[in-house]
Amino acid sequence: MSVMQAAKIASNVAMAGATVALFVTAFATFDLSKGGRTDPDIDPASVEAVRDQIEKAIKDLENRKKSVKDREPETPQIAELQTSIKNIDKRLSSLEDAIATSPEKALSLPMLRNEINHQKELNTQAISSINSSVDRLYNIAVGLFVSMVLSMFAVFLKKFFPDS
Repeated sequence: MSVMQAAKIASNVAMAGATVALFVTAFATFDLSKGGRTDPDIDPASVEAVRDQIEKAIKDLENRKKSVKDREPETPQIAELQTSIKNIDKRLSSLEDAIATSPEKALSLPMLRNEINHQKELNTQAISSINSSVDRLYNIAVGLFVSMVLSMFAVFLKKFFPDS
């Protein structure tokens, strides 16, 4: 959990506590059904003092929150993460702007990439098919050449050695 998140949580907890304290104080001092005070022991000045203390605590927490927000990062990794987050935010906003201004153009690039990838796959398949055909033709040519050499050798043997 980062310092910013901790400060935000602390601020929210303080606000909730102050709200609950004010509600409890108001609920204890007023009877809504009778329209007036029911507890004579609670002094309005003490209620005001508690309210002032709560407001001071809230202001103090808000000041602490601002000081935590303005503080420099403690480690280089945090600074690096903050810059990368800012870069990602910039890139995201530029993408959102591009999509908002012209969705056709924003979608056309991925579609073109898909078509290019599909064409690459088709070309790869065609090249492998051509390679296998060339290999077959090479094997046939080698077989024919060997057959011709053997038949010429047989004719040569028959011509020079007719009796064997």
